[in-house]
Amino acid sequence: MKIFAIIAGLYLSASAMAQQSTTTTFEAFPHNITPRKVEVLTEAFVPKHNLPKLPVVSKADAKKSSPFSAWTDSNGHPKQGVKAMAKDSYKEKLDSIVAYTMSGKPSTKQVLEYNENGLPTWCYNYVPDSNGSGWTLVGHYCYEYDDEGRTISRESIDNTGASSSVRFEYIYTDDTPYYSSLIYYVYSDGGWVPYQMCDYKFDDNGNTTEELYSQFDDKTQSWVPSLKICSTYDDQHRMTSYFEYGWDTRKQAWYGYTGNYEGQTFEYASNGEDAKISNYIWENDDWLEYRRMIWTRNDKNLVTKEECLYWNRASQSWIGNDRYGQNGIYKYNRYCDYVYDDKDREVSSMNYQLENNGNWHNNYNVFTEYTDLPGEITESTQKVYSQWTTSGEPELYKEYYYKKNKYGSELHYKEWDYTQGFRKCMDEVICDVDENNNYLAGYFYGFTNDEENRRYARSADIFDFPEGWNGTTDLYVPVSLHKMIGVGYDNDDDWTEKERYDYHWDNGDVLVGVEIYDRTEGYDKKEMASWSVYDFSMPVSDIYRWPISNKTDAYYNNKLLSEGDCVDYDGDGEWDLDLSTETTYFYTEFNSTNISAIGQNSNVHEVARYDTTGRQITKNAKGVVIIRYSDGTSRKVVIK
Repeated sequence: MKIFAIIAGLYLSASAMAQQSTTTTFEAFPHNITPRKVEVLTEAFVPKHNLPKLPVVSKADAKKSSPFSAWTDSNGHPKQGVKAMAKDSYKEKLDSIVAYTMSGKPSTKQVLEYNENGLPTWCYNYVPDSNGSGWTLVGHYCYEYDDEGRTISRESIDNTGASSSVRFEYIYTDDTPYYSSLIYYVYSDGGWVPYQMCDYKFDDNGNTTEELYSQFDDKTQSWVPSLKICSTYDDQHRMTSYFEYGWDTRKQAWYGYTGNYEGQTFEYASNGEDAKISNYIWENDDWLEYRRMIWTRNDKNLVTKEECLYWNRASQSWIGNDRYGQNGIYKYNRYCDYVYDDKDREVSSMNYQLENNGNWHNNYNVFTEYTDLPGEITESTQKVYSQWTTSGEPELYKEYYYKKNKYGSELHYKEWDYTQGFRKCMDEVICDVDENNNYLAGYFYGFTNDEENRRYARSADIFDFPEGWNGTTDLYVPVSLHKMIGVGYDNDDDWTEKERYDYHWDNGDVLVGVEIYDRTEGYDKKEMASWSVYDFSMPVSDIYRWPISNKTDAYYNNKLLSEGDCVDYDGDGEWDLDLSTETTYFYTEFNSTNISAIGQNSNVHEVARYDTTGRQITKNAKGVVIIRYSDGTSRKVVIK
């Protein structure tokens, strides 16, 4: 149910929430390389903004998502064919984002631009100047697209030198959405320096079959191969093989590389489950299959046997008992048999290992008993036996109790340990879940570490749902979460409230406010508050926005007007205004952005030239040439 998704991100301590920045972030680029010289754009190209006073209300918990996802498919490739939008309808664009502390000090500013299709092109990042009266440009993000709406470049410039400035260029060889090459640059000595390139190959179904990575050699001004990844797929897009290769500069040849992953091949059962996985290592200039995992299934597709086999070099057979890996540990074959009841529930698994004397030894077993209760409730007791004892035979060492509802959610959990010579309870959890599988409360218990093994109350989470659930919608949202501290032994529980989270919702199930109070002293003591304000009347389909990496789904589903947070850092009961921030989102009517003025900067100069395959060429090369400039623009010309 939806309540699990809602509360998943709400278990933040006050200190953790206080550390969340309201500064808008966009894209995290790889490789922390600090630029030595960056040309700073003037503020002449940046519109000025005033800060209107908007209602104070809470930023929902941050969820990491790719800022590129709005324009890429599930494989990370840019989507194809972005069409020009209709001119007869009113559209808005997110024009800028400005943040101030609650004491009125400027914090950050981003000014955003788009092309005629509404795709993001430029984002200028500002911080307050030294006297606090204006803004200083500290960097920018830039995206470029071709006529098909495919991304051909993206770059990040940081003028402060505090983090990396990088550029990525995407090259396409046909009309597919898949780029065939990606070139990665770093900023150095006033221009973009090529650093790494990757060439891609695809099969007829669009699966990536080869990735060829090269590093740029400054001395020879050429690309040197470094890594090659080769993969194959079946007609259902399932990977059937994966191998990596490194480049031997002395031999000028590829060799099997196992630094990241071993080579693997995959076979699948009728319903797509794993049937066989083989692992390979590079030995004697070839791939050697040394390990196999094989699954046997019954007519219900349940695994009845799982085998792990190792290759023996001496006997040239799969009997195991040979050394593999850097540490040279002997590898022994093993298998596990599974048994199920008439409801297809696993009742036993018995594990065996082939010893060096040729005998199979039973070393690990799991047995489970089930009891069906009224209301579609299931109880189960699971006992685990292992050869951890000095006898070397499987003996009982763990026991688990589960009580689950028809959805599979745990209502009761308990764990025992036998390693100290007696049945010692380790942990217990009791959950309160309603008939619709909505989580209402959880009680967590510990146990004394002695033979008396008494249970004591530890902590609890209790949700308030005063409006309940109407049975027809998924709008089932809590108004508060009470985090409790437990006192008392056995069943004499005494719960004291430690913290309370108050939630505020709008438009049904959009989280717009969170307030956190410390309750350990018996009253509401401020810790943290955060808010968001949305305009639910404006259709998001009529708004063009930059992708922002630290935003929740609410940002992409609604028009965000402002957000902020307050924190009582020193615990004096008052908000620390200099540490509390309000961020305002400004919108204007959408018109295509004219960025040609930036290219007219007299400091703009040619950076590099490429042929139509993306290879860097000299200025004397003839034919169709792509020229890149220092301001990030490019143009295609014919050199005769």
